[in-house]
Amino acid sequence: MSPILKLDHDDPEKELAFELDYQLSLTTRERVEMMLRRSDEVRRTLIQHGHRKPVEIIKRDAVDFASLDNLIEMKRAAGGPKDLEDVKVLLELKRRRDAKGRE
Repeated sequence: MSPILKLDHDDPEKELAFELDYQLSLTTRERVEMMLRRSDEVRRTLIQHGHRKPVEIIKRDAVDFASLDNLIEMKRAAGGPKDLEDVKVLLELKRRRDAKGRE
């Protein structure tokens, strides 16, 4: 069972410190399990009250994808190390595609 904080008056700083100490006392596995349990409770409550539909599989005839040029621009805009590595690979793919088109 979780520890309980009892205060004589409202003290947001003590509440936050208590919550952080408690969370830090848990293992990563315990924190994830707690989060998953709570998420499942919220999901079930929403479904019971008609605020959320259960997962549905949607069948589509067509799927939209970003063009190669748009994907390159999105990766550049993201700017992360992996994104910038991807830009190099995508530019090489584009170069090869364009070269094949000229043959």
